[in-house]
Amino acid sequence: NQEKIDIIISSFLEMNNEMWVENHSMGGQTFTGCYNTQTHALNDTIAKEFCGGEILQNILNTPSISKVDTEEHLGSYSEAIEAIPGIATYFDEKYSS
Repeated sequence: NQEKIDIIISSFLEMNNEMWVENHSMGGQTFTGCYNTQTHALNDTIAKEFCGGEILQNILNTPSISKVDTEEHLGSYSEAIEAIPGIATYFDEKYSS
């Protein structure tokens, strides 16, 4: 279902906007929580491990993610993969049924 896929992708991309701040001083106040860099909202009701930036770093082992298609993701490797003898036949047989 494409609608569900789009929602999941959007949710993952939204994680890029969240970062955990701890005892962060601004305007004479100190803040701790999940800060959204897009909306400038602070969520101080969730645990650190549920903040988007923490999920990306600790679960997915990356500081951020981006949306790309297969061609963008593989880049120049796609040409090298195409040069593997028999690869086209392998994929045709595997995915044609």
